[in-house]
Amino acid sequence: MDKHFGDGFDQLADTAHITSLILENSSTGERLKIDNVPGKQASVKILYNIVSENKFKLTANEALQGLALYGDYTLEERNNSGSHPNIKLLIETISYNHEWVITAS
Repeated sequence: MDKHFGDGFDQLADTAHITSLILENSSTGERLKIDNVPGKQASVKILYNIVSENKFKLTANEALQGLALYGDYTLEERNNSGSHPNIKLLIETISYNHEWVITAS
């Protein structure tokens, strides 16, 4: 079965100019880095676009938007936890009401 991204993915702004995203959890201090490389480019594109309208903060609201943009991949992650770590991050952001500050470089 072919998997597809959600409605609106094709309209997201290009992120080829971004090398990586740094995510810092406001509660725990955890830091993550997502490089803009093959296999992670869709995540960089989705995350950058959903937080760019919220002062580069990722909250449950943005996470819900991101899950919709991931389309079929969200269901795959829900059925096989850990198969898509960046989708799992969004699910956990909602579940634990986390807030992440995102910096693009």
